[in-house]
Amino acid sequence: MKRFGLLFLLCIFFLVGCSAHYSSIQSDSQQATADNRTAQIIIGSPQRIFSALTDVIEENFIIYSHRLNVDTGKLLFKGKGTAALRGDVEVIITLKQVTGSIERDKTISGYSLDMTSKGIGSNASMFPQYAVDNINTAFQKRLAEYDLSLVSVNNPRIERFDSPTPQTPGQKRPSSQGTGFIVGLGRFSIVVTNYHIVNEAKDVEIAFSDGHVTTGKVLKRDKQNDLAIISLDDIRQKPIGFKIFPSHKVSPGQDVLVIGYPMEALLGWQPGISKGMISSIVGLNNDSRHFRITARINPGNSGGPLLDAQGRVIGIVSHRLNQLYVAKATGQIPEGTNFAIKSSLLLNLYPDLECAVDDKEIAPISGERLFSVYSKAVVVVRSVKGTGNSASNDSGN
Repeated sequence: MKRFGLLFLLCIFFLVGCSAHYSSIQSDSQQATADNRTAQIIIGSPQRIFSALTDVIEENFIIYSHRLNVDTGKLLFKGKGTAALRGDVEVIITLKQVTGSIERDKTISGYSLDMTSKGIGSNASMFPQYAVDNINTAFQKRLAEYDLSLVSVNNPRIERFDSPTPQTPGQKRPSSQGTGFIVGLGRFSIVVTNYHIVNEAKDVEIAFSDGHVTTGKVLKRDKQNDLAIISLDDIRQKPIGFKIFPSHKVSPGQDVLVIGYPMEALLGWQPGISKGMISSIVGLNNDSRHFRITARINPGNSGGPLLDAQGRVIGIVSHRLNQLYVAKATGQIPEGTNFAIKSSLLLNLYPDLECAVDDKEIAPISGERLFSVYSKAVVVVRSVKGTGNSASNDSGN
């Protein structure tokens, strides 16, 4: 019996060694904790917390997949470590709302992190704990940068996570989002975006900068070229739609503008604009389907229009080169390495789209003027996760 008990304990030790758990607040129950205990909680918004965590993860891991839902307070990623231990790992980070006292009659609310991880592969048994410790240590070093702080509280208790957008049972929840833009099609209007935003979702939500939200149906999908076309179900007032200009007439060195909704949860509901140029007429590995551009893009810009100096669509913003990944692989930091899908592929997918006139006499439009005229035609596209739908987060930008 003693030998059996020893063998059992060794098995338990081995299983624990293949996974790890970290919580910034420990409790016997999620509803209450023992008296006379203290804990450190994070003061700041969930958006800032997850933004800091995402930066930490990108700096320390080569990411295979990444899913974030701020509403439910969960972040999941799979990746490979880039430091001392290079095992593959899956990490789930859950944000918990915590209330505690800092004085006898004063309470304060903040958040704690609960991290669980498990190794992937036969040689990853030591990596989960390393991954959790690495993330926690790096995150604490970034607090001030993201206007976050740690506060010690007495008698902490974990509350239900306060979702910014509460959901009722059966209500559909957005599963991914990016940017789209309206193109004129006679008296009708359609929205162009990336395939990786809508994926195979059946329900698509379109949000305008004035707060109006409508739904749309995906008319065409082109997974290979990362394009999707959506018809609008309802629109209050049709904005001025963009016109498409054939991309084969575009040359390196041309000035370009990008309009979109980068990091909407952090930067707000209004579209932003950035300026750059066409640095190459081919993408990665001489891919002739893409332009390489210097205009800055961020997560959320996917699906937005790439405009020439006359305000004509010459491409659709698609993705960017992962600077951290390249820096760790080559020792060099790439700059201005972003990509857009050429408009000619869009015209191949939907030839009836309204094309711009090829008139070299048309004077360039200032960025300020172009934004004031066309920004209302740039929208947020959200695929909705429901029965029969499948979508992934727009984290590839």
